[in-house]
Amino acid sequence: MTTVSQIEVKQLRHQDERAWDAFVAAHPGGALTYSVRYREMLKRSVPGQAIYLGVWEDGILAGVLPMFRMSGPYGDVINCLPFFGSAGSPLVRTEAAWETLSRAWRDVTRDEKVVAAVSVGNPFGHRERRLQHTVDDQRIGQFTTLDRDGGADALFEAFDSSARRNVRRAEKSGTRVGVENDAVDFLQALHEDNMAAIGGRAKPNAFFDAFPEVFAPDRDYRIYVARRSGKPTAALLVFDFANTVEYYIPAIAHEAREDQPMALILWTAMCDAIDRGFRKWNWGGTWTTQTGVYRFKKKWAAEELPYSYDIFLRPNAVTGTPLDRLLAAYPGYYVAPAALLENRAREGSA
Repeated sequence: MTTVSQIEVKQLRHQDERAWDAFVAAHPGGALTYSVRYREMLKRSVPGQAIYLGVWEDGILAGVLPMFRMSGPYGDVINCLPFFGSAGSPLVRTEAAWETLSRAWRDVTRDEKVVAAVSVGNPFGHRERRLQHTVDDQRIGQFTTLDRDGGADALFEAFDSSARRNVRRAEKSGTRVGVENDAVDFLQALHEDNMAAIGGRAKPNAFFDAFPEVFAPDRDYRIYVARRSGKPTAALLVFDFANTVEYYIPAIAHEAREDQPMALILWTAMCDAIDRGFRKWNWGGTWTTQTGVYRFKKKWAAEELPYSYDIFLRPNAVTGTPLDRLLAAYPGYYVAPAALLENRAREGSA
């Protein structure tokens, strides 16, 4: 006789938050971005409504799908999740949970108000699973395994020789590294300066206000600061979740680059992570066109896992719109691949 499970889909409630975080932490694909605290940070950093779906089988959580939905001038946009490629594709432990969340996603794409729905893939989750999509975008996940036979010495030997030289160069320059969790203003100013120098998008003021309020220092995050002769020259924000340290915001003063302070920060932070029992250092996603960023992470013994963005676009709804207009209309949200928008814009002007 076959037993049929009772399946219930419901939005995350306050009384279920502990079960949600426990499920995420225990899942092989579990990551900071799925956590309840990260949701609170997103609510303070980007516009839109949080819609966190859980699948419960016989009263036990069996799958999660976090989403944010924002209304704008072109229609509604859904991201799983918004904010610089935050992973949010479904995490499940049963086939029934996967099918249930896939149907929930299809229901989203049938809503005529939705012009774009984007699920940011998770390289550590079910990479073979794809949600309904009309186009995709590719990323390379990069991570360094910390728990090695031989500990920190073995990890150091696994680095590229250029990374090892940079660590030693920083040490010889007199650079020293410590944890300074109150250095938020310094981190933000240096980050904004770095992004302006390369024409990139800096994280908004709201994020720097939110993360120290939502997350706890030392338990959830650390800010490493490099100093030479007492003067701060570089900083790195990392987050801790389950068995993983997340490399989140690096920042370095231009005039200090020759001293390689970031190399010493990375080495110090990785040694600390090993001592604290973490197993993985997650560098995050890299665009396939970011060859310099890819090589930088690679020399720190980074392994790689490719993953995709599952993107549903309603025909002709946004594909003729310039990227800068979409970024302004849906701040913090991914709407469509830049290359697709550029191609459609050229077609429209031909």
